[in-house]
Amino acid sequence: MVTTCRPSLARDWEGRRDLITVAAEIFESDWQPPDLEPGRWRDSLRTYCRDLRAHYRHHPGMTTLALSENITMARHPAMLRNVDALIGFFADVGLSLPDSYRACMETIRLVVGFVELQDRLYDRPPAHLNPTDLLHVPPPWLQPEADQSLPNLKQAGELEPDSPDTLFEFSLDVLVEGIAARTPS
Repeated sequence: MVTTCRPSLARDWEGRRDLITVAAEIFESDWQPPDLEPGRWRDSLRTYCRDLRAHYRHHPGMTTLALSENITMARHPAMLRNVDALIGFFADVGLSLPDSYRACMETIRLVVGFVELQDRLYDRPPAHLNPTDLLHVPPPWLQPEADQSLPNLKQAGELEPDSPDTLFEFSLDVLVEGIAARTPS
């Protein structure tokens, strides 16, 4: 009788982590950011964020997978260069080093969070979600019952829904104006 041994779970886990790590590194090395120009920093930052959003949308779920598997994508040299350049850009705009770092991290959080929480619903709705629910403001899960006194949500029901692009541009406005408020005049 021939017996086969199943590889250890630890080896399976390491193989999976290695595979996801390689995928994350390819993902990071694939993006070539647009030039950041401190002289026209608002437009430059918007272009950077739009381009980064497109990259993340082209690789759906990569950040969620890496986070759920506790794999950092920040170790890749391309990612390190991109983060360093973004910190330097904010410093050139006039932010202090601590604020430059914070602005860099907030920029990345904004784009990644938007792609993973907003774009993902539109790009690949989960099976339990009716895509037409995304066309309601507020969505059905936030609509108040008739007998509740929630006047702001009730009034929101009279609004036209925004596209993901419109919502992203609003988020960019908030980011850019928040950074502008911290830069010297």
